[in-house]
Amino acid sequence: MLNGFILLNKPKNYTSYDVIRVLKRILNIKKIGHSGTLDPFAEGLLIIGLNKATKFIQFLTDLPKEYIAKIKFSIETDTLDVDGEIIKVDENFKLNKEIFEKAILNFPRIYEQIPPKYSAKKIEGKRAYELAREGEEFELKPKRVEIYDLKILEVNESDNIAIIYIKVSSGFYVRSFARDLANFLNTIAYVSELKRIAIGKFKLENANNLNDKEFKLIDIDQALDFMEKIEILDCKRFKNGQRMLYKYNDGIYRVYCDGNFLGVGKIESNILRPLKVIS
Repeated sequence: MLNGFILLNKPKNYTSYDVIRVLKRILNIKKIGHSGTLDPFAEGLLIIGLNKATKFIQFLTDLPKEYIAKIKFSIETDTLDVDGEIIKVDENFKLNKEIFEKAILNFPRIYEQIPPKYSAKKIEGKRAYELAREGEEFELKPKRVEIYDLKILEVNESDNIAIIYIKVSSGFYVRSFARDLANFLNTIAYVSELKRIAIGKFKLENANNLNDKEFKLIDIDQALDFMEKIEILDCKRFKNGQRMLYKYNDGIYRVYCDGNFLGVGKIESNILRPLKVIS
Protein backbone atom coordinates (compact mmCIF):
# COMPACT_ATOMS: atom_id res chain seq x y z
CA MET A 1 0.00 0.00 0.00
CA LEU A 2 1.26 3.45 -0.92
CA ASN A 3 1.58 5.65 2.18
CA GLY A 4 3.14 9.08 1.88
CA PHE A 5 3.00 12.36 0.04
CA ILE A 6 3.41 13.32 -3.60
CA LEU A 7 4.37 16.79 -4.81
CA LEU A 8 2.33 17.58 -7.90
CA ASN A 9 2.37 20.41 -10.43
CA LYS A 10 -1.32 21.17 -11.03
CA PRO A 11 -1.90 22.30 -14.62
CA LYS A 12 -4.12 25.23 -15.54
CA ASN A 13 -7.84 24.58 -16.08
CA TYR A 14 -7.87 21.66 -13.66
CA THR A 15 -9.61 21.84 -10.31
CA SER A 16 -7.75 20.37 -7.35
CA TYR A 17 -10.43 17.65 -7.31
CA ASP A 18 -9.74 16.91 -10.99
CA VAL A 19 -6.15 16.15 -10.00
CA ILE A 20 -7.33 13.84 -7.18
CA ARG A 21 -9.65 12.02 -9.59
CA VAL A 22 -6.87 11.48 -12.15
CA LEU A 23 -4.42 10.24 -9.49
CA LYS A 24 -7.00 7.83 -8.09
CA ARG A 25 -7.23 6.23 -11.50
CA ILE A 26 -3.49 6.23 -12.24
CA LEU A 27 -2.44 4.90 -8.82
CA ASN A 28 -5.52 2.70 -8.29
CA ILE A 29 -6.00 4.23 -4.87
CA LYS A 30 -9.14 5.27 -2.97
CA LYS A 31 -7.92 7.23 0.07
CA ILE A 32 -6.33 10.45 -1.16
CA GLY A 33 -6.40 14.15 -0.31
CA HIS A 34 -4.51 17.42 -0.75
CA SER A 35 -3.15 20.09 1.56
CA GLY A 36 -4.64 23.20 -0.03
CA THR A 37 -6.87 24.05 -2.97
CA LEU A 38 -5.68 25.87 -6.08
CA ASP A 39 -8.24 27.67 -8.24
CA PRO A 40 -8.84 26.18 -11.72
CA PHE A 41 -7.12 29.13 -13.49
CA ALA A 42 -4.04 28.73 -11.26
CA GLU A 43 -1.18 26.29 -11.63
CA GLY A 44 1.56 25.00 -9.39
CA LEU A 45 2.28 23.01 -6.30
CA LEU A 46 -0.19 20.68 -4.61
CA ILE A 47 0.83 18.30 -1.82
CA ILE A 48 -1.10 15.06 -2.21
CA GLY A 49 -1.51 12.60 0.67
CA LEU A 50 -2.02 8.90 -0.02
CA ASN A 51 -3.73 6.41 2.32
CA LYS A 52 -2.32 6.79 5.88
CA ALA A 53 -0.75 10.12 4.95
CA THR A 54 -4.23 11.68 4.62
CA LYS A 55 -4.41 11.69 8.44
CA PHE A 56 -1.48 14.09 8.57
CA ILE A 57 -2.43 16.53 5.79
CA GLN A 58 -3.77 18.99 8.37
CA PHE A 59 -0.23 19.64 9.62
CA LEU A 60 0.86 20.78 6.15
CA THR A 61 -2.05 23.15 5.48
CA ASP A 62 -0.74 25.78 7.90
CA LEU A 63 2.67 26.05 6.21
CA PRO A 64 3.59 29.35 4.47
CA LYS A 65 2.90 29.47 0.73
CA GLU A 66 4.75 31.24 -2.08
CA TYR A 67 3.25 32.50 -5.34
CA ILE A 68 4.05 34.30 -8.56
CA ALA A 69 1.05 36.41 -9.58
CA LYS A 70 0.27 38.53 -12.62
CA ILE A 71 -2.15 41.30 -11.71
CA LYS A 72 -4.15 43.29 -14.25
CA PHE A 73 -5.12 46.73 -12.93
CA SER A 74 -8.02 48.95 -14.11
CA ILE A 75 -10.38 45.98 -14.64
CA GLU A 76 -12.32 43.92 -12.08
CA THR A 77 -14.08 40.59 -12.58
CA ASP A 78 -16.73 39.06 -10.33
CA THR A 79 -14.37 36.22 -9.34
CA LEU A 80 -11.30 38.49 -9.08
CA ASP A 81 -9.53 36.24 -11.59
CA VAL A 82 -9.26 35.74 -15.34
CA ASP A 83 -12.15 33.24 -15.45
CA GLY A 84 -14.73 35.75 -14.21
CA GLU A 85 -17.03 38.21 -15.93
CA ILE A 86 -15.86 41.82 -16.16
CA ILE A 87 -17.98 43.95 -13.81
CA LYS A 88 -15.98 47.20 -13.62
CA VAL A 89 -13.54 49.16 -15.75
CA ASP A 90 -11.42 52.11 -14.60
CA GLU A 91 -10.58 53.95 -17.83
CA ASN A 92 -8.69 56.70 -16.01
CA PHE A 93 -6.10 54.57 -14.24
CA LYS A 94 -2.54 54.37 -15.57
CA LEU A 95 -0.03 52.20 -13.77
CA ASN A 96 3.06 54.11 -12.67
CA LYS A 97 6.09 52.06 -11.67
CA GLU A 98 7.36 54.51 -9.07
CA ILE A 99 3.96 54.85 -7.38
CA PHE A 100 3.47 51.09 -7.56
CA GLU A 101 6.82 50.49 -5.85
CA LYS A 102 5.80 52.80 -3.00
CA ALA A 103 2.45 51.00 -2.69
CA ILE A 104 4.19 47.63 -2.41
CA LEU A 105 6.58 49.05 0.18
CA ASN A 106 3.80 50.58 2.28
CA PHE A 107 1.16 47.85 1.97
CA PRO A 108 0.50 46.38 5.46
CA ARG A 109 2.23 43.05 6.09
CA ILE A 110 -0.45 41.95 8.58
CA TYR A 111 -4.08 42.81 7.93
CA GLU A 112 -7.69 41.61 8.05
CA GLN A 113 -8.43 40.12 4.62
CA ILE A 114 -11.92 39.44 3.30
CA PRO A 115 -12.03 36.27 1.14
CA PRO A 116 -13.41 36.48 -2.41
CA LYS A 117 -17.14 35.83 -2.73
CA TYR A 118 -16.27 33.15 -5.27
CA SER A 119 -14.41 30.94 -2.80
CA ALA A 120 -14.91 27.64 -0.99
CA LYS A 121 -15.65 29.34 2.33
CA LYS A 122 -18.79 27.93 3.95
CA ILE A 123 -21.75 30.03 5.04
CA GLU A 124 -24.40 28.08 6.94
CA GLY A 125 -23.29 24.86 5.30
CA LYS A 126 -23.14 26.21 1.75
CA ARG A 127 -20.07 27.22 -0.27
CA ALA A 128 -19.68 30.95 -0.89
CA TYR A 129 -19.23 30.43 -4.64
CA GLU A 130 -22.55 28.59 -4.79
CA LEU A 131 -24.32 31.52 -3.13
CA ALA A 132 -22.53 33.96 -5.43
CA ARG A 133 -23.62 32.05 -8.53
CA GLU A 134 -27.21 32.09 -7.26
CA GLY A 135 -27.04 35.87 -6.84
CA GLU A 136 -27.46 35.72 -3.08
CA GLU A 137 -26.33 38.64 -0.92
CA PHE A 138 -23.94 37.66 1.87
CA GLU A 139 -20.89 38.83 3.78
CA LEU A 140 -17.70 36.91 4.50
CA LYS A 141 -15.82 37.40 7.74
CA PRO A 142 -12.32 38.87 7.44
CA LYS A 143 -9.35 36.75 8.49
CA ARG A 144 -6.06 37.99 9.88
CA VAL A 145 -3.34 37.15 7.34
CA GLU A 146 0.35 37.89 7.05
CA ILE A 147 2.71 38.70 4.19
CA TYR A 148 6.21 37.40 4.92
CA ASP A 149 7.82 38.62 1.72
CA LEU A 150 6.68 40.70 -1.25
CA LYS A 151 8.71 41.61 -4.33
CA ILE A 152 8.04 43.23 -7.69
CA LEU A 153 9.24 41.09 -10.59
CA GLU A 154 7.95 43.18 -13.50
CA VAL A 155 5.86 46.26 -14.20
CA ASN A 156 4.24 46.88 -17.58
CA GLU A 157 2.90 50.42 -17.40
CA SER A 158 1.36 50.45 -20.87
CA ASP A 159 -0.80 47.38 -20.17
CA ASN A 160 -1.50 48.14 -16.49
CA ILE A 161 0.06 44.81 -15.51
CA ALA A 162 2.43 43.90 -12.68
CA ILE A 163 4.03 40.57 -11.79
CA ILE A 164 4.84 39.99 -8.14
CA TYR A 165 6.33 37.34 -5.86
CA ILE A 166 4.59 36.89 -2.53
CA LYS A 167 5.12 34.61 0.48
CA VAL A 168 2.12 34.44 2.80
CA SER A 169 0.44 32.75 5.73
CA SER A 170 -2.12 29.97 5.42
CA GLY A 171 -5.60 31.12 4.41
CA PHE A 172 -4.29 34.02 2.33
CA TYR A 173 -6.14 34.72 -0.94
CA VAL A 174 -3.97 36.25 -3.66
CA ARG A 175 -7.15 37.31 -5.48
CA SER A 176 -8.22 39.30 -2.43
CA PHE A 177 -4.73 40.77 -2.17
CA ALA A 178 -4.96 42.00 -5.77
CA ARG A 179 -8.27 43.67 -4.93
CA ASP A 180 -6.84 45.21 -1.75
CA LEU A 181 -3.63 46.38 -3.43
CA ALA A 182 -5.72 47.97 -6.18
CA ASN A 183 -7.78 49.78 -3.51
CA PHE A 184 -4.47 51.03 -2.12
CA LEU A 185 -3.84 52.54 -5.58
CA ASN A 186 -7.41 53.88 -5.87
CA THR A 187 -8.32 51.50 -8.68
CA ILE A 188 -9.50 47.92 -9.34
CA ALA A 189 -7.76 44.71 -10.42
CA TYR A 190 -7.92 40.96 -10.95
CA VAL A 191 -5.38 38.14 -11.05
CA SER A 192 -4.75 37.05 -14.64
CA GLU A 193 -2.16 34.35 -13.85
CA LEU A 194 -1.19 32.58 -10.62
CA LYS A 195 1.46 29.98 -9.87
CA ARG A 196 2.15 28.45 -6.45
CA ILE A 197 5.87 27.78 -6.30
CA ALA A 198 6.31 26.56 -2.71
CA ILE A 199 4.52 25.27 0.40
CA GLY A 200 6.84 25.41 3.39
CA LYS A 201 10.07 23.62 2.40
CA PHE A 202 8.38 21.91 -0.58
CA LYS A 203 9.25 23.43 -3.96
CA LEU A 204 7.48 23.29 -7.31
CA GLU A 205 10.74 22.40 -9.05
CA ASN A 206 10.67 19.02 -7.26
CA ALA A 207 7.07 18.22 -8.19
CA ASN A 208 5.77 15.52 -10.50
CA ASN A 209 3.51 16.23 -13.47
CA LEU A 210 0.23 14.39 -14.01
CA ASN A 211 1.57 12.65 -17.11
CA ASP A 212 4.71 11.29 -15.40
CA LYS A 213 5.09 7.52 -15.50
CA GLU A 214 6.40 7.34 -11.92
CA PHE A 215 5.71 9.50 -8.86
CA LYS A 216 8.27 10.21 -6.16
CA LEU A 217 6.81 9.32 -2.74
CA ILE A 218 7.83 11.25 0.38
CA ASP A 219 7.59 9.33 3.67
CA ILE A 220 5.07 10.73 6.14
CA ASP A 221 7.60 11.52 8.88
CA GLN A 222 10.03 12.98 6.35
CA ALA A 223 7.34 15.37 5.13
CA LEU A 224 6.73 16.45 8.73
CA ASP A 225 10.40 17.03 9.58
CA PHE A 226 9.73 20.71 10.26
CA MET A 227 8.45 19.35 13.59
CA GLU A 228 10.93 18.37 16.27
CA LYS A 229 11.32 14.64 16.90
CA ILE A 230 10.88 12.99 20.32
CA GLU A 231 11.37 9.37 21.46
CA ILE A 232 9.05 7.68 23.95
CA LEU A 233 9.29 4.35 25.80
CA ASP A 234 5.64 3.29 25.99
CA CYS A 235 4.70 2.55 22.35
CA LYS A 236 1.41 0.85 23.16
CA ARG A 237 0.06 3.70 25.27
CA PHE A 238 0.61 6.26 22.49
CA LYS A 239 -0.83 3.93 19.83
CA ASN A 240 -3.96 3.54 21.93
CA GLY A 241 -4.41 7.31 22.04
CA GLN A 242 -3.64 7.60 25.75
CA ARG A 243 -1.96 10.56 27.43
CA MET A 244 1.34 10.16 29.24
CA LEU A 245 3.85 12.14 31.24
CA TYR A 246 6.64 13.61 29.11
CA LYS A 247 8.69 16.42 30.60
CA TYR A 248 9.54 18.68 27.69
CA ASN A 249 8.68 22.05 26.14
CA ASP A 250 5.09 22.67 25.06
CA GLY A 251 4.56 22.10 21.33
CA ILE A 252 3.67 19.64 18.57
CA TYR A 253 6.12 16.83 17.82
CA ARG A 254 6.80 13.82 15.66
CA VAL A 255 6.68 10.87 18.03
CA TYR A 256 8.90 7.78 17.70
CA CYS A 257 9.27 4.60 19.71
CA ASP A 258 12.09 2.05 19.14
CA GLY A 259 13.06 4.19 16.13
CA ASN A 260 9.64 3.80 14.48
CA PHE A 261 7.37 6.73 13.63
CA LEU A 262 4.12 6.48 15.62
CA GLY A 263 2.44 9.76 14.77
CA VAL A 264 2.11 13.34 15.95
CA GLY A 265 1.57 14.41 19.53
CA LYS A 266 1.17 17.60 21.50
CA ILE A 267 2.92 18.38 24.78
CA GLU A 268 1.19 20.71 27.22
CA SER A 269 2.31 21.13 30.85
CA ASN A 270 4.52 18.01 30.54
CA ILE A 271 1.64 15.85 29.31
CA LEU A 272 1.95 14.24 25.85
CA ARG A 273 -1.35 13.80 24.05
CA PRO A 274 -1.58 11.87 20.76
CA LEU A 275 -3.06 14.01 17.95
CA LYS A 276 -2.72 11.59 15.04
CA VAL A 277 -1.55 7.99 15.27
CA ILE A 278 -0.31 6.01 12.29
CA SER A 279 -2.03 2.64 12.28
